[in-house]
Amino acid sequence: MAQKLQALQYVRPDFDALRLEYIAAVQKFKKAESVNIAQMTVQNLDNLNDSLISTYEILQTLATQNPTDEVYQAEIAIWRLNMPLLKDLAYRFANSLVKSKFRNQLEIALPLTKFKLAENQLKTYSNDIDDLLLQEQAIINEYQSILSTATINIGGHIISLATALQKPTMYTTEEQLLITDTTKTFLTANQATLITLFEQLAQNRNQQARILNYDTYSELSMASHNHFDYSFTEVLSLCDTILATTPVSLEPISHPLVDDSKLTATDISSALKNLLESLSPATARFYDYLIEHDSLTFTNNAHCKIPSLSTFVISKQLPELTINLDCLPDQSDFLLNQIGQAFQAFSIRGLKSGNLIFSFHDTQAVLAKGFEFLCWPWLHLLVGNEAANLRTLMLERNLTVLNYHAKQIKFATQLYQPTVANFNDLNILWSKQTNQPDDLPTWLLDADLICQPDNALDKLLSIIIGMQFWQPNAEQGNPDIINKYIQFAKNSSQDSLLNLLQLCEIESPFASATLPSLLNTINDYVQHLVANSVEQK
Repeated sequence: MAQKLQALQYVRPDFDALRLEYIAAVQKFKKAESVNIAQMTVQNLDNLNDSLISTYEILQTLATQNPTDEVYQAEIAIWRLNMPLLKDLAYRFANSLVKSKFRNQLEIALPLTKFKLAENQLKTYSNDIDDLLLQEQAIINEYQSILSTATINIGGHIISLATALQKPTMYTTEEQLLITDTTKTFLTANQATLITLFEQLAQNRNQQARILNYDTYSELSMASHNHFDYSFTEVLSLCDTILATTPVSLEPISHPLVDDSKLTATDISSALKNLLESLSPATARFYDYLIEHDSLTFTNNAHCKIPSLSTFVISKQLPELTINLDCLPDQSDFLLNQIGQAFQAFSIRGLKSGNLIFSFHDTQAVLAKGFEFLCWPWLHLLVGNEAANLRTLMLERNLTVLNYHAKQIKFATQLYQPTVANFNDLNILWSKQTNQPDDLPTWLLDADLICQPDNALDKLLSIIIGMQFWQPNAEQGNPDIINKYIQFAKNSSQDSLLNLLQLCEIESPFASATLPSLLNTINDYVQHLVANSVEQK
């Protein structure tokens, strides 16, 4: 029986002992006299990796459930400081795997993903950058500590200033003024420190790129994020296409409201079951799997965060999932996104045999976003009469985010030049791109931009591809597109993004006709909504 979240135990691994055990296993792999011994050693290394990842996922889950507990935050900081050690271990195995005398036989016995990841590891890591990685993490830790205080209370909900600045159309005139005033106050107090930290970070990352023979950190960042199928030039060209294409305007929108008194835990659980059963037998089995392991518990706790459901499936612990009713229905897309990530983990571990091989970041994002759009015809099963409004809201959100991430990626290329960019120029450029005040360096509040600059690319691609799961599926369920999604989920641990799209007959985001075709479909759908008198304010 799976553990409940309250009983979940976290024990920090002995990193020194882990290092010795890992090195011994790599040496055994290198000295293996048969392919069977080599494959068994790979299995042992996989078990070590699985255990390590599961332990960290448990820690992340507990930290999410207890955001004010400094013990968990301190533990996460210890893991981050050991990241160079973990990268060094992965590098040792990658080097041995790529050069193995049994490589031809192992490529048949093992997923090709392992070899792609190994080859990429050799291109994007060296022992020569260990000290720089430690320094980088210390800078990021200090930056995130300051940024954690950049919050605002809007309508009783505490959100980050960065989130509020990204979605100005979601707020009233009074709320927008509050956001601007709060941002000015925060930056007045912290701007000098944030700028100093960013300068240190940019210099550090540029040095990493030079050591690893990349022209810019942006190129190193994309390569290390497992983007094998497309070049940095193609990414920038896609961003230009997005920004040059007039977005469909869906405003004004009637934002859905939720009446908690009408929602019960039983109603939501039943609604989720009906939604998954409508999609396919595979997703119905997924629901049964979660119920069997007592991993779904809906409560009416006020304003708690939603922990990652995929974490529970991956870690094999499957503690209970607590979902705040306040998140439904106007954040149903967030719930569906969580389920999409979890279904991928289930499809790898539950629908196939063999070890869990983590897929590339971009395929994880696409699977989650695809699930949001795939559920389109059955949203009424989850949110009832609010489905029509929610569909419109989800389109508006995704188009807004699509443009925002394109601007993020274009802007990030200016951050990592041979010399640190002029801050006045950056402020002007950012304000022109995002319609934010030109006298405020609000880009310093964007944690993704500063800490994980490759995340924007994953999210951008996921929206364009996710919409293709929706395109032929907007009004009624299409078995063909559902089967393509299931095929994508089953194979997403074994191949790279563009190969998966080809397998599922999904158009590449980099194809010139893809985005215009999607926007035309959205235009047609909006006209359909208007023709059917969907309420808009």
